[in-house]
Amino acid sequence: MSPSAWADDLARILDDADVNRCVVGGVSLGGIQALAFAARHPDRVTGVVAADTFAHLEPAVATARIGSLVDQASTLTMVDVAEQYVADTFTDTPPPASNLVAEEMAAMPAAVFCDAVRACFSVDIRADLAQVRCPAVVAWGENDTKTPRALSEAITDGLPDAELVVIPAAGHLSHLDNAPAFAGIVLDFHTRLAATTGQAIPAQETTARATTELAMTETATTQPEGVA
Repeated sequence: MSPSAWADDLARILDDADVNRCVVGGVSLGGIQALAFAARHPDRVTGVVAADTFAHLEPAVATARIGSLVDQASTLTMVDVAEQYVADTFTDTPPPASNLVAEEMAAMPAAVFCDAVRACFSVDIRADLAQVRCPAVVAWGENDTKTPRALSEAITDGLPDAELVVIPAAGHLSHLDNAPAFAGIVLDFHTRLAATTGQAIPAQETTARATTELAMTETATTQPEGVA
């Protein structure tokens, strides 16, 4: 697994769906994948949403996170790993959708999970950010301690055309913690992109695109958002 492989995987999905250009986005590991796709296939992307994510971690931080999660997967069942992840990620009462995160993670073979963990936390796409040629929104949940604000600021600074948006009352999975605010940011971004390109997007189509495109990187790689 590598950023280029993730990007090319998504390109094949778009080819199969007969989609030439799109707005692409992702949360956590999905955000890395979305940025990698936009950098590797800039002609196919009109906008990027990258939420609660990073382009690079300091080696000591990456090593610690990989070691902790691989150790869990080696000594616990994946059900237990998933339950621990949910407990660590949602500091308050977990939203209903957290069950989906737990179920998806619990269904992963431990070896696949460990491979995803290593690929995620060892990633370094800082040099690729300058290749992204479309507007971008970098979203960060204000209570996200897994990917601190400085990591989102670094992405914003590395992209040619990006804005940092803080999502209130949200942690690492901000699209679940505060879904209305997250959806509002995505739909506003769509509206502004449409105004820039001169192509109006009907409200129903905009909503469908926002839902579909934000899930696209997860679909492409079969990796759960709950790796980071």
